[in-house]
Amino acid sequence: TAALAGAEPAPDAHPGYAGLPAALYDPAARLVSMNRNGVYAALSFPTADAFAGSRLAEVADAEAAAGVVSAYNDWQLDEWSAAAPGRLVPLCVLPVWDLDRAVAEVRRVAGKGARAVSFPEMPCATGLPSFSTDHWDPLLAAVCDHDLVLCLQVARAGQLLDRPSDAPFNPFAAQEDRKSVV
Repeated sequence: TAALAGAEPAPDAHPGYAGLPAALYDPAARLVSMNRNGVYAALSFPTADAFAGSRLAEVADAEAAAGVVSAYNDWQLDEWSAAAPGRLVPLCVLPVWDLDRAVAEVRRVAGKGARAVSFPEMPCATGLPSFSTDHWDPLLAAVCDHDLVLCLQVARAGQLLDRPSDAPFNPFAAQEDRKSVV
């Protein structure tokens, strides 16, 4: 949208843009904010699609959802991060509901210069296979083959304390009696 490309929101734009700080949608304003706060570089997790694109798995039309993923990644690479290479670090999302598409998107964005992709920190919490299976091996191999960083946003960290049923061990055994994360 025009707002995300750096222009002021159009009068008919979503009313939610009205009260947002320009640094959330304007790369030049983001750089001013970063400079003011002593931040050299920033990697921003998307929020509208749940940090890793996993909310798009709920869209009934998988083709349309995959198109949104590609469009977001193109915007992230070609517009947002291109405004300040090396400072606004692109973080791409993947169509995690379709492993073959996710692997293809890793290859596509890596070819465009991506350095990082976002991934659900607990895929089994969204109905996807857990990390304890070999399901994700092709995706992880593609990420490694293209020297990308796999980024996990732990905003829903409370779910991390619940071990996937197929996990071979409980990595949180020491915290079993507590259900809080600092």
